[in-house]
Amino acid sequence: MGIKSLISMSLTDWDGKVSSVIFLGGCNFRCPYCHNWKLAVNPAALPDLDKEAVLQKISESSKWIDGVVLTGGEPTCFEGLFELAEEIKSIGLGVKLDTNGSNPDVIKRMIRREMVDFISMDFKNSFDKYPETTGTSVDVDDIKKSIEHIRHFGSYEFRTTVVPGLVEQSDLEKICNYLRDANTYIIQRYHPENVIYKEFSEISPQSDEEMEELVALCSQHLKTKWRG
Repeated sequence: MGIKSLISMSLTDWDGKVSSVIFLGGCNFRCPYCHNWKLAVNPAALPDLDKEAVLQKISESSKWIDGVVLTGGEPTCFEGLFELAEEIKSIGLGVKLDTNGSNPDVIKRMIRREMVDFISMDFKNSFDKYPETTGTSVDVDDIKKSIEHIRHFGSYEFRTTVVPGLVEQSDLEKICNYLRDANTYIIQRYHPENVIYKEFSEISPQSDEEMEELVALCSQHLKTKWRG
């Protein structure tokens, strides 16, 4: 596993900030609707970028970007995550971590060592539906530990991709009840393009009206907005 791709400038991956985005290979989940499945399933088939060259590009961009988003795949599975985050911080840039929350000890260490400035965690589904949503056996206690670490950290968002037929309104209500005092909850519209399994490519995305209805439902429990 290594650095597989770099977006030099993004206006959409860190709310309110201009960022570069580093894509790291490998993931311990097999979500059937994954868009970055090539990174997750077979990262060895994709060439690694030279880390020093990537850091050089980021350093050259540091005058007009605010930070770097570490995404994947699943960044907490990346062996060199701590070193990479520290090198980005040494340039004087912020670090945002995108994570599925499956490795709470890694998240805790990043927070304690001040390697991260913002965390975006995917809350995949209600806990009882995690295995079918992630395509693997999941220790939901690890997910819960990550949620608590992130909540205490303070600079975060939790987000759920609302996959029709998989993530139902009842699931969203369970998630919202669990996150009741969280800062912000994001529900993301499902997009069927370039997903790993054909049957999920045939699912129609929600309309704006349907997303607004889901926001109204979730907003009964905590501050919610939608994206996508």
